[in-house]
Amino acid sequence: MLAILALPGAVAPLQAQSVTKIEDYGSVSATTIKNGLGFNVNPANAWEFQQAAAAGATEVRIQCGWQATEVQTAQNTSGGYVLPAGCVTAMQSAKTYSLHPLMIAAYGPPYQAIVTLKTTADVPVGVYNIPVTATTGTLSQINVPYCQVLQQNGVQFTALGRNSYAGSFITAVNTTTGTITISAVTSVAIPAGTLLTVNQLLYPSVKTASATDPSIAAYAGPATASYGGYVGFLAQTMKDYGLTGRVEIWNEPTWAHDPWDMRQHFYDANIPSDVSQALDQSGFATALEAQAPPDGIRYEWGYTHKSGFNSLLGSRNPTLTQAAASLNLNSESFHPYGNDPEDGGWNNDCLAAGTNWGLCYLDGNDPAANFKAAVQLNILHKASYGWGIDQGITETGTSTGDQNAKARFIMREFPMYMALGMKWIDFFQLATPQPGYGFVDSSTTPGTVLQPYLAIKGFMSDVAAISGSASPTFTAANLPTVASYTGYYNLSSMKVTGSTSATVGSNSQMFIAWQRSIVANQTLSWLTMASPAAVPLTITLPTGMKASAAINLTTRATVSFAQSGQNVTYQVADDPIELLIVPVPTLTMTTAAQSLAVTAGASTGNTDTVTLKSGGALNATVTLACTVAAATGTTATVLPICALSQQNVVLTDGMSADVTVSILSQAASKTQTKLVAEHREDKRGRMPMWFACPLLVCLALRRRRRAVAMLMALFCVTMAFTGCGGSAKTTGFTVPVNGTTAGTYNVTVKATANNAGTALTATQTIALTMQ
Repeated sequence: MLAILALPGAVAPLQAQSVTKIEDYGSVSATTIKNGLGFNVNPANAWEFQQAAAAGATEVRIQCGWQATEVQTAQNTSGGYVLPAGCVTAMQSAKTYSLHPLMIAAYGPPYQAIVTLKTTADVPVGVYNIPVTATTGTLSQINVPYCQVLQQNGVQFTALGRNSYAGSFITAVNTTTGTITISAVTSVAIPAGTLLTVNQLLYPSVKTASATDPSIAAYAGPATASYGGYVGFLAQTMKDYGLTGRVEIWNEPTWAHDPWDMRQHFYDANIPSDVSQALDQSGFATALEAQAPPDGIRYEWGYTHKSGFNSLLGSRNPTLTQAAASLNLNSESFHPYGNDPEDGGWNNDCLAAGTNWGLCYLDGNDPAANFKAAVQLNILHKASYGWGIDQGITETGTSTGDQNAKARFIMREFPMYMALGMKWIDFFQLATPQPGYGFVDSSTTPGTVLQPYLAIKGFMSDVAAISGSASPTFTAANLPTVASYTGYYNLSSMKVTGSTSATVGSNSQMFIAWQRSIVANQTLSWLTMASPAAVPLTITLPTGMKASAAINLTTRATVSFAQSGQNVTYQVADDPIELLIVPVPTLTMTTAAQSLAVTAGASTGNTDTVTLKSGGALNATVTLACTVAAATGTTATVLPICALSQQNVVLTDGMSADVTVSILSQAASKTQTKLVAEHREDKRGRMPMWFACPLLVCLALRRRRRAVAMLMALFCVTMAFTGCGGSAKTTGFTVPVNGTTAGTYNVTVKATANNAGTALTATQTIALTMQ
């Protein structure tokens, strides 16, 4: 949640390094971010689905338009639904790459050309009545309110927002005078003889905001036709493909190119009294709240795309219940396009306090951006009633050929909105020609990835690494804080919390910060402004934590940092810098028993168990050793021996291992037989050698081999003493054997490990009494 000490106000970028203000957007779990990335993709391009999944996305937003999906067999007859080929590819690709589709249910229904008209006189700008004659068909075939008209070449002749893809709304036909009347004045002159096409819609534009309106039923169901509503068909299609996902109700209403959902927008004045003038089409919401979508499918409210005032929780939609929010219509989304990445951001603390939402914007940004009005409704609704709805973003981004600036924009916008409470962010668009919005250049197939793609993919990989299954609890006391900062702009910051494994001991965090560069008056382009100089930022880490890496999220370059105690200092400019914070590795050892009493020679009751446990980021081989020493007061003649069941144990985050310690000893015995050999010589065996010796010596001398003669003489002398044969007999006697000395001893078990250059030691002592 954003913590700002003073109410925001417009400020100009400061050229002096004098800004100390810290904007804390709050914290968000790594799991939330891991599940929160999506892209708008072309449904027919399987390679886009593959690249979306590879970047870490879990959702893809596609459109399977109503006109292409429902079959119009006659002017007023539906032939059911057929999923377009491109959308069949989308379903298959989503299944292949484990992505959740978000299918946009837009825009208006199918239509057919039924009559061709020709203007019989020049038609000036600013008139409702157009003189015509029929060249194919007849004027009497024109069925009000089903029909709309435009020039045969496709050019509209009323202002944008007063017509749909089928043309301008026909309110009356006078077959006597040969005149058609339209709902808004002409915006261009139409020369005499111009050909016009009259299109008849399968369902007329929505007249009311009632769930029983036939056109609402055709769109949102339950439909009067046997085929079900358009929205229901899309939902069932996802289910039939074995997918889970959402159906989005319309796109950016009121859509200037097709106001079919609210007939009032075809009129520029004199709206008939029986035509609803509601500010949004709450009839869609009411109809959907009464339905149960297929399992695993939910409905997404699109009427907040351009206005937070149209929230499901606002006064314009008073019928939403907790049951409906949990079962079917449970989310709404925004499209916060802006000049700078944080343009639509807000202060959650300000909103939660009940302050007028218009005051809860960020310094220097757009105070009129009213998505925060919907966010405030949700915050206050949860506080009052204990339940709310999911809110997210289904379109955002920036269009430029400067890929580094685009990456900076994306990597500031994405983490900020996630920290502010958005559940997902679907960027527009994954792949486009360049310059454009795309993360991928679509001029090749598959597309060529650009720096924004590499940046978001790298960040999602970092997040996944701390998205372990543990559910760590984080409070202000165990989160990093800013110790010092003086820069050129406010410092934006946020935290990502998670774990590297299934154990709470592996809790890890990211601290993300950047100088929030903004333009002075929103008339200049943020994309072209110069970056501020990098300045030192010092962060204080929680006790027991250390910094393991710092990464520039725009470029993915490594950033150097220095840690002194619990303070970490590094340089930050307007690129967001991610500081990865991990637990200091620990190695602990406990014993099952603090003392043992062992009878000398015993083979039972002579063991204890030590338990090794890793903490933090430990990942190492632990070596164990065991020693025994006599305690004070014990004079040991024979010491007991300590043995371990294993001497090397591999431990990783949160693991534990048991090692058995055995005490080996010997009981005292009364006697033991000793064997002694007595030698008897055989004189007969020695005699032949005496005769041979003089002969051997003389022979050596005659051949002048004095060295050999001397050796032979020595041999003969030796034989004189030892003889050449003999025998022995064995006699025995007994001696007492001492057992392990009784008394007290200290058995010390020591574990050592080296974790990435850090030496770790754990020791336990067992008090041993030998009996």
